[in-house]
Amino acid sequence: MTKPRPPVSIDAALARIAGHVEGGYAALGAACSPPRQAGTVRAWGDPDRPEQIPVDCAIAIDLLYREHGGEGAPIHETYTLQLELAAVERFGDRHALARIGADVVRETSEVSAAIIEASLPSADANAPSRILREGEEAISIIRRAMAVAQRLVPGLGRAQPGSDQEAPP
Repeated sequence: MTKPRPPVSIDAALARIAGHVEGGYAALGAACSPPRQAGTVRAWGDPDRPEQIPVDCAIAIDLLYREHGGEGAPIHETYTLQLELAAVERFGDRHALARIGADVVRETSEVSAAIIEASLPSADANAPSRILREGEEAISIIRRAMAVAQRLVPGLGRAQPGSDQEAPP
């Protein structure tokens, strides 16, 4: 039975190259130094097997793909995407905090401007209402930033390893 192949996997990259290069997996193995058997190359893509593709073989196979008219470097591209996905998973809260930071600057600037405008002799009767509206928006975005920051503080916002408690929502 054929195993399903995740689209962002070394297995899918190897299959793409093997399908493009005459000789398939055997040609991929022959491109390595020392040469590898076709079964070994297939095993590098099997998530149920412990074998991993050596970096020098990955480079050789990506170059073989280019030699045969392929564009790009499928194994390198897969690794890069896997690294980016892992970084988002590991550092996602920090990225979210950076995005929220721009909103905090914008909203606090707007409430600051509303306060200054309301203090001018030429201020209209609605100026204090704008302070309240802009202030509420600033408080809301600051609370969002605080919620994300809380997830970055050890012991806050997430259950401790080995504890029976769940993280608060």
